Amino acid sequence: MLWQSGLWERQVIREELADESAPVILPKEYEAMQRDRASRTRSIPHLNRRTSAAIVRAQNELAIRKWRVKQVGQAVESDPLIASWRSELGRLRG
Repeated sequence: MLWQSGLWERQVIREELADESAPVILPKEYEAMQRDRASRTRSIPHLNRRTSAAIVRAQNELAIRKWRVKQVGQAVESDPLIASWRSELGRLRG
């Protein structure tokens, strides 16, 4: 069940980040995410480990929040938490 949960989560993250652009996710990051395997931990090349981990964590949180908002039939663009995660990603990259 844990393995299946991990697969589901990765699929949701890929789907929900597909329509995002910089600064949320860069094209090369999305391509790398597509090749990511369950046993590997995603990271952002050319960034220090702490910043890379913070960006990946924020991307994941954004994707899961988008999924949850859609599940209850609400608008993604008007959700303040989604806006906050996008802003945080901009801050982390700035």
